[in-house]
Amino acid sequence: MPATRSVLLKLDVRPAGRLSHCSRNKSHAIRKGEVRFIVKEPGPGTPEQGYCGGCAATMLEKAVADIASLQEKLAILQNPRIAGVTPVRAETA
Repeated sequence: MPATRSVLLKLDVRPAGRLSHCSRNKSHAIRKGEVRFIVKEPGPGTPEQGYCGGCAATMLEKAVADIASLQEKLAILQNPRIAGVTPVRAETA
């Protein structure tokens, strides 16, 4: 059985090694030792983006809502009777 592929980017939470600033809002300082949410884009040579704890919480809340919406759409498409939707059938020529 093939491995299940993750649709998430490479994410991590770790303490900041030095003073840095949030990638979402540069006025948010992340001091050495404070929690830093790391996002690494796919591809070679792409830098890590660091976010403060407050911005990270907001981003993760939105991600949870987006995933829930996708799960709902998938459930409806797999079983249209759940939402009272009539499935559309492709016409053959």
